[in-house]
Amino acid sequence: MEKQTKENGRQAAVIFWVLYLAYTSTYIVRLNLSVAKPALEQLGKVDTAQLALLGSVFSLVYAVGRLLNGTLGDWIRPGIMVCTGLLLAAAGNISMGLLPPWWALAVSWGVNAFGQSMLWGPILGMIPAIYEEQEAKRRATIMGTSIAMGNVAGILAASFLVNEFGAVYAFLVPGVFALVLAAAVAVTAGQIRVAVAGKVSPVRQLLRKQIQVMLLPAMIQGVMKDNVSLFMVDYFVKHFRVDPTTNPLYILFIPVSGLAGRMLYPVLYRKLRNNEYAAAAIGFAFCALCALPLGMNLCGASVATLCLCGIYAFVSIINTSFLAIYPLRYADEGTVSSVSGIMDFTTYLGHGISSAIYGAVILGLGYQAMYLSWAMLSALGVALLWRKARP
Repeated sequence: MEKQTKENGRQAAVIFWVLYLAYTSTYIVRLNLSVAKPALEQLGKVDTAQLALLGSVFSLVYAVGRLLNGTLGDWIRPGIMVCTGLLLAAAGNISMGLLPPWWALAVSWGVNAFGQSMLWGPILGMIPAIYEEQEAKRRATIMGTSIAMGNVAGILAASFLVNEFGAVYAFLVPGVFALVLAAAVAVTAGQIRVAVAGKVSPVRQLLRKQIQVMLLPAMIQGVMKDNVSLFMVDYFVKHFRVDPTTNPLYILFIPVSGLAGRMLYPVLYRKLRNNEYAAAAIGFAFCALCALPLGMNLCGASVATLCLCGIYAFVSIINTSFLAIYPLRYADEGTVSSVSGIMDFTTYLGHGISSAIYGAVILGLGYQAMYLSWAMLSALGVALLWRKARP
């Protein structure tokens, strides 16, 4: 299948864009919770602390799932992994749309998280199977833009569905969309096979020094990446008395900035002589600069939007380095999926732990304390990557 696909550019393009849509959908079936939160709160389903706990449930399940499924993704046919993941994400969202009791909401969101954890590693592993090395790297950066596209589509879709039909449909419709994409992946990419890992066990992978030095920086970017999306609606509602669900363009700039950061990445990567460590270090430095005004409470709503845009743009650059480019270093040994799983595990472990903490911190000290911690953590990220970032 691999050789046939490489000879057929049109077939490769169809597969690539179906996979692109598949990963885009993961943010459509994830951001709906953040956007629907005010409506769910009115229905008596969640408050800010419970929203933070759902965020923690998602991230901790996703983190563990990425570690497990990253390894499985090097052994099981990737199309099977992706289809199964989309089916579980669909089931979790449809269950959320039924508005069950709190404990069932947590279980449903956990099922959604585990399903989503099955996608990125196998998708990234399929790219070298259908493209040559240099084109595979270029396509991997393009695939990274699906995250930002998913953010934009997720906010627009959820805002429309909440305002026009209610919170229930913000989960039911994306769930059905994930079902459709599962069928599309089965038809187009179901037969693709990748190299089977044989030399490096998961335990040895974690013990490798070159992997270990990346873990803490990956965790730090995870603290910021999904917490921007999780709390942004609640931040504007509580801090500025602005409800972005009635005017989604107000916060749409944030995910759009993520798309800009990911589109900028190939240019930055070339300028830095293909040094993903340097790109990540620069991203951390600018995240610190953008977080400081928020942490010091120097922002009105417009400036706060710009600062959050900056954080999301530069954390997207960091994320591309860690989760799209760095794992491709291991393509020849057939462990792209497991390495990406380890990187994602630490990323979402950082988010899962921090979002639960931030839920309490925000209630006690306000959002400024969270943003100030981001500035300090970003400075630490620069320090950790400095040696590897130097030419």
